[in-house]
Amino acid sequence: LHDPLARLDPGGVAKPPILAAGLRRLTQAGVGGVLVNGGGDVLATPRADGQPWRVGVRDASQPERLLAVLPLAQGVVASSGDYERFVTRAGERVHHVIDPRSGRSTAGLAGVTLVAERLEAVNALGPAAMVAGPARAMAQLAAWGAPQALLMHTGGRTEASAALRARLQAPPGQAAIRGLA
Repeated sequence: LHDPLARLDPGGVAKPPILAAGLRRLTQAGVGGVLVNGGGDVLATPRADGQPWRVGVRDASQPERLLAVLPLAQGVVASSGDYERFVTRAGERVHHVIDPRSGRSTAGLAGVTLVAERLEAVNALGPAAMVAGPARAMAQLAAWGAPQALLMHTGGRTEASAALRARLQAPPGQAAIRGLA
């Protein structure tokens, strides 16, 4: 399983705290109503007009499209998926979320989106849910204390926790959220 071209980086774990540090600096400088977006991770403070931010959740099956819109007054939306960094080799998607048991890309979940008030509640749990796999991810996330979760299965089915399902909206021009039963 050794691949001399494989590299590890701390991006999935380090990026959200870096974004949080930026958010803290802005709020300490007196900037209000801040939305920080860093490649799938969004951190927000309340807007001055009291309206929620509208955060788009990308569709893991069709990353150029939105799957859903999430109104967010404040907090964090952390998304992980196999659609950002991948290559197709022999008809198989080989991506950057690695299952440590096999040394290969995870399978079964194309994307995970988590929502919480605090970054510490969800940081690194999206890739961990992808490693847990489609049959165990939702229960495992709840056990880890991340009850607001959206799972995008490889086959197109979408699964949302009750807490998040009540908040999600269909994107503009769509009547419903694709794959959400």
